[in-house]
Amino acid sequence: MNQVEFPVKYFHDNLIFNQDGSCWAYYEAYGIPYEFKGDDDKNTLFMRQLGLFWNYEEEKHLLMIPVYQNFKEKADEFKETVSGELKELAIDHTDDVVHELERKFGKNAVEYRYFIGVKLKVRHIQEGLKEMLYTAFHTFKNTAEQFGLLGDTKILKTDLEMYKREASAFRNKIRKHLAVRSLETNETQWIVLRNFYRTLEAPVTAGWTPPVVDDDSAIFPNQESLLRLTESEVEVKGRHIEMSQIGSDGLDYPAYMSFLSASKIPYTMEFPDQEWMYMIQNIDFPIELSVRTENINHRKALSKLNKKKKDLEDQEAHARENSQTVGLNVYEGVQEATELQALIQKTRMPLVKTSVSFCICAEDLDTMRRNTNSLISIYREMMIELVRPYGDQFLLFNEFIPGAKRYVNDYIHFMEPGVLAAGMFGATQDLGDNIGFYIGTTGILNKAVYMTPSLAATNTVANQKTSALSVAVTGSTGSGKSFGTNLIVYLAVLGGAQTLIVDPKGGATRS
Repeated sequence: MNQVEFPVKYFHDNLIFNQDGSCWAYYEAYGIPYEFKGDDDKNTLFMRQLGLFWNYEEEKHLLMIPVYQNFKEKADEFKETVSGELKELAIDHTDDVVHELERKFGKNAVEYRYFIGVKLKVRHIQEGLKEMLYTAFHTFKNTAEQFGLLGDTKILKTDLEMYKREASAFRNKIRKHLAVRSLETNETQWIVLRNFYRTLEAPVTAGWTPPVVDDDSAIFPNQESLLRLTESEVEVKGRHIEMSQIGSDGLDYPAYMSFLSASKIPYTMEFPDQEWMYMIQNIDFPIELSVRTENINHRKALSKLNKKKKDLEDQEAHARENSQTVGLNVYEGVQEATELQALIQKTRMPLVKTSVSFCICAEDLDTMRRNTNSLISIYREMMIELVRPYGDQFLLFNEFIPGAKRYVNDYIHFMEPGVLAAGMFGATQDLGDNIGFYIGTTGILNKAVYMTPSLAATNTVANQKTSALSVAVTGSTGSGKSFGTNLIVYLAVLGGAQTLIVDPKGGATRS
């Protein structure tokens, strides 16, 4: 097994400090309703995301994480808002629905959460010799501390305050491209801890922060305490990892994980139709996605392309000199490099140094293998090749940990920003409100749809376009129009509304 030091040194609010001295800020992206948008609206979203991957040079880490729906938690939150004469009946109705949902779906109802991390830069020293000396000193100090030459690592309080300001500034910069919110400390704890509880609910300790020794100018994190987040039995096989974790009932629960890397990605993507991140929601088993990106400005990009093209042309010439067949991948590589060169020269766009990894996790080995093979087949239809690197499984496991660096460099792609934008990171199949009465499910993963009857009239919903209370219900005969309308009316009454039904055709009484 590859020996890898646990990458997290300390976390505070949404900041994660790495053992190498770097600091990352993590945010949760608000879901973007996407499934029912027209092409014009989809293209608008594409242009927003294109700006995210084109304009900002910061190193970024995208995470798409499946979580089991907590029906009871949603219900408890909603019950706090219920009022009216039928409040008790509404609460009883909600409890009965939760019981039925848990019986029917159990752990099979999954929703996805989206997180984006950014590697922060300290900008508090003016450009010039001072900045060079400061950077050189900190690079030396961090390296020396890693190898134990300067004793325990520390985090300067001045640096901590600066990173907080940088994290806030980045959130404000990207909000026109992607709406995000900064994580709280409990949530940061969760996105680290969940890597060791993939088949269980991670036991987050509310209010816990990594203990530190504090002095006037710095804090000294207690690394031993942080390592308790990683407690589990891990056995690394050639192409998968077996992990055993103790649940809240004291029993051992196994988890079988396979990590895959994208070895080939087309250098252009059709949009819409090839949303290669968004389409994960159309697969009937949970999948985790980790994408690490680093922008290369157009001058460096042209230099790298020239070198790559020359290497390929040398391979082609060598094969011809020795009367050997030139591989199709060489011809395609030269063509792609030539086309990208022309595009970069015309648009001055950067290239994005990208690595894409997937994780399949299941409670038994056969399910994990079956789902892994299915994922490989699904992406092959999109001309994306996935491999399960032998011997690199534990390295890829660590790449999913927030704040970590890229450990596997064999599957790096230099792609145009449009390929990442076409993936539609953060796009969802969401319908309805965040909480409310349950009215059905959407998508292959049975995500629950909720409705709060009084919410539209409050005009407090983010991105709300109208507060009109009119509704049109359309559909073919027998498709459930009357039933759906009656359900909405019934739930509105439970929620405290008063209703007058004008029913000339008798549809309300029939259903």
